[in-house]
Amino acid sequence: MGKHYSYNIVSESFKISVKTKNYFRKFFESKYDRDNIEQLIRSSSSVSANIEEAQNSASKKDLCRYYRIALKSSRESLHWLKFLAETMPSASKPEIIKLIDNFTELNRILASCIIKLSPKE
Repeated sequence: MGKHYSYNIVSESFKISVKTKNYFRKFFESKYDRDNIEQLIRSSSSVSANIEEAQNSASKKDLCRYYRIALKSSRESLHWLKFLAETMPSASKPEIIKLIDNFTELNRILASCIIKLSPKE
């Protein structure tokens, strides 16, 4: 029998956003690459905010719309994480790679949800 996989998209996306902000806060306060870190924090916060907002959707179409916005923000967050992984001190890389993995998994789940919610043509 297959392994059951449970993933609460609301709580997990919130945790990932908080982890991202908490980790990069120390660099933000030291003014290291502040503009890019601010953009990462905005995009990662947008992911969880849109997923949370989607929970009160009136229809599958509306839910799908919020998930699409969340996926776009998640992909943007991945871009900034990859950029920062290449430009920040190497000691930062292990934690950034964990965040990249978290967002990559979230992207797969959001894309799967969007496919399942989209009307069949």
